[in-house]
Amino acid sequence: PAGEWLETNARRLGVMEAPPPPILQGRDLIEVFGLKPGPHFGTILEAVYEAQLDGRVYDRSSALRVAREEIGRLQGKRGQEVEEPAGDAGEG
Repeated sequence: PAGEWLETNARRLGVMEAPPPPILQGRDLIEVFGLKPGPHFGTILEAVYEAQLDGRVYDRSSALRVAREEIGRLQGKRGQEVEEPAGDAGEG
């Protein structure tokens, strides 16, 4: 039955007991991208965590890539409302 398949695969993936901790945290957005804390933090971190649960984020590098994409999406959508300092911190 489907329940057995789900349980077997959940155990195999190591997600049977509890969801994995987020790879990226708010302090990473401050340190790496120089962002100022605000409501956009939740949006960015949620997008990264969803990608982590989907298997698209599996380490810090992939988490930062998804965060960078989400920051770009928010900047385009809100007219540069997400503040990022000039320089190379957010490039790459």
